[in-house]
Amino acid sequence: MSIQSLSIMVPCGGHCINNCKFCVSRMRDDEAIFGKEIINANNIPDSYINRIKYVRDAGCDNIIFTGTTEPQQNLPFIYALLKKNFELPKPFYNIAIQTTGANLVYEDIKNLADNGITTLALSVSAFLPEHNWEIIQTPKAAQKMTVDKLIAAAKRCGMNVRVCLNMTDAFSFYSFDYIIQWAKYLDVDQITFRKIYNSNTDSEQNKWIAQHKYSTGNLLKIESLIKEKGTPIRILPFGATLYDCDGLGIVIDNDCMAKHNINEMRYAILRPNNKLYSSWDLKGSLIY
Repeated sequence: MSIQSLSIMVPCGGHCINNCKFCVSRMRDDEAIFGKEIINANNIPDSYINRIKYVRDAGCDNIIFTGTTEPQQNLPFIYALLKKNFELPKPFYNIAIQTTGANLVYEDIKNLADNGITTLALSVSAFLPEHNWEIIQTPKAAQKMTVDKLIAAAKRCGMNVRVCLNMTDAFSFYSFDYIIQWAKYLDVDQITFRKIYNSNTDSEQNKWIAQHKYSTGNLLKIESLIKEKGTPIRILPFGATLYDCDGLGIVIDNDCMAKHNINEMRYAILRPNNKLYSSWDLKGSLIY
């Protein structure tokens, strides 16, 4: 069994601080599908840790903190779980937090780094700060640090930075070379070009995606330029190729929900209902 990553969905206990216009979680009712949350910072039972150990023993070597909300909405849980992770006989060391950066300040980033987070996986939907905030609909009070300041803070704290570009039409005005130079100027380590997922439902999110997604043709052009200018490094477990482009690690993610390649297990997803799944939206994908 080959697993790219263990995605730990941080218990939210409420609504996401953002309301991203393309949000997958808002296309469905996760509680109705998977059941209620039973895990919190004060209740992390051995059975939950056993599932983490199970994925580790299967050969997975990295954790990504994510969720139906911004993971930093429950920092006490993250810190409590990191403590338990490093008490394991075989802990995870490659640990990322997937976030838009909403409500984060420098002290939060430093504390995350000090507690074992090694990578800031920063979701970006537009280069202009005001446009980025508008797409992810972050409340004004939570707009603490812009993307450039978040990256600078993470690098100062010794983190790696992976920028995950949610390919909206906001990027249609920028060339591939511009994107690379933008990333190099900010000292980014990796870029993921992520095709926005469309569930083909009649949701408000899908209506927005239909109007504002980055065109398939332009994404194919980027993929062609990556192959032309980059050096292939290795094929990742889910089938995509990692390239080096001018010192940056580059990946095209055409399948963020892991729907296309059923021969490999891209994610092991540990939900707050204390169950482990291989799919984000199918209860029948239960592993353990």
